[in-house]
Amino acid sequence: MQERADYVETTTGGDPAEIPISGFQVAAPSTVPIGPLPAPENVKAVAGPFPGTIKISCKAVYGAKFYPVEARSHGDPAAAWVQVSVDSKCRQTIGGLTPGVEYALRMAAKGAAGQSPWGDETVCRAP
Repeated sequence: MQERADYVETTTGGDPAEIPISGFQVAAPSTVPIGPLPAPENVKAVAGPFPGTIKISCKAVYGAKFYPVEARSHGDPAAAWVQVSVDSKCRQTIGGLTPGVEYALRMAAKGAAGQSPWGDETVCRAP
């Protein structure tokens, strides 16, 4: 049953007007605040499909609305972190990076109570 519910959620994009057509009911919004979010876990980065791109992902954080990503040159730990992306998905492709440079990347989760701590740092060379 959960697989069908997930399918309906994905297919309708969560549109409350379309969900009842499938035979499912729209869930009532939670009235309980989630509170501070934990740091993302299982943060991984791999070379992207194009030059200057890296794909980064983490385990989804319950209650997260956005996932900011920061990067810096891995060879310079004193370098400042620079925000390279903010997306609603925990799987993102970061573009505009310098090909051949090894980057340190980190992800956080943002929700109603603010931003979580940063997840573990991951390292990847941009193709």
